[in-house]
Amino acid sequence: MHPALTCGGVFKTPVFAKLLLILGCAAVATLAPAQKTDPHDAWQRPEDHDLRHALAALERGFQHENLSQLGRVFPRKYKVLVRWNDPVQHDGLLTGTQVILFLRDLFLKYRTISFKLQSGALLPPGRMYHCMGRWSLASGKSQAQKIELHFSLKEDGGAWTVRELRQTR
Repeated sequence: MHPALTCGGVFKTPVFAKLLLILGCAAVATLAPAQKTDPHDAWQRPEDHDLRHALAALERGFQHENLSQLGRVFPRKYKVLVRWNDPVQHDGLLTGTQVILFLRDLFLKYRTISFKLQSGALLPPGRMYHCMGRWSLASGKSQAQKIELHFSLKEDGGAWTVRELRQTR
């Protein structure tokens, strides 16, 4: 450090000291992880940028009954295994478009109270990501029912798409 700026290790100008403090804080912020961790949240979002975007689209799609968001995560060229029991029953392989139509029919009959992804894990080989979400929905003025959904997503060329949608409760 230049001797004219300090006097016995103490900065001569408060402006210079503040500038150094601001630059130091900025340097620490760039070294800190981009994602803040919540010690009360057992599940942390994955590090893969494309996977985080797919999960966010999945969550927003269910929360806001947004079919265009959901259309981003259901594949056009692969089939999706759907196992659904309640409030309607469906079990089989569907195209992504058919899954969107199935969800559209559910959104028309039931209103979403809430949807939140709760847990997830990346399971190699094959780069599969499995996660679980809780969906609370109601019909008319009836009491809300809670549904647990499990999703399996697979990476294909940088895009993560749902390959399995299972309802467990």
